[in-house]
Amino acid sequence: MKDNQGQYSFLTLIKEGAAWRVALAVLDGDTSILANRLRKGLASCEEMVIAADLIEGKIKPRRRQPSRWRNDEIVLAYFIYRFGHPDWSEKQIKGEVADMFDVSWRHVYNVLDALGPERRMFHERLAPLLLVKLARGEIARK
Repeated sequence: MKDNQGQYSFLTLIKEGAAWRVALAVLDGDTSILANRLRKGLASCEEMVIAADLIEGKIKPRRRQPSRWRNDEIVLAYFIYRFGHPDWSEKQIKGEVADMFDVSWRHVYNVLDALGPERRMFHERLAPLLLVKLARGEIARK
C-alpha cells in the first residue's frame, strides 16, 4: 500500500515472521523486542529498516496505556495523598500523582471518574490503612 507521497509503507515491505511481530509491537509502543533483537545481532533487514525509521522519526509508536493494575495504583496514590495532605487542593494532588506515575493529569482525572462507587469506597478505606502501615515500616517503600 502506497502512502500519499507514492512510497510504500514499511508494513507492506515486511513479509512475515519475527519482523512482522516486531513491527506490530513497535506500533503498539513496545520497542523492547526490537532493541533486544538488535543488541543480540538477530535483527533482519526489515527490522533494521524499522529501527532506522524510528530513529529518523518516520514512524512514531503509540504511547502505551497503563494497565488496570497501574490504574489501581494511581487511584490508591490519589487517596493516600488526599488522606495524608487534607490541606492540598484536588488539582495539586492530581498533579502530584500524575508526575509520580508519568501520566497526564487528564489520565488521572479519567481513571478517578471511571471508578464505580464500590471501588471508590474500597480505595478510600484502604488508603489510610496503607499509610499507617507505611509509617510503621510494615510495608517496604519502592
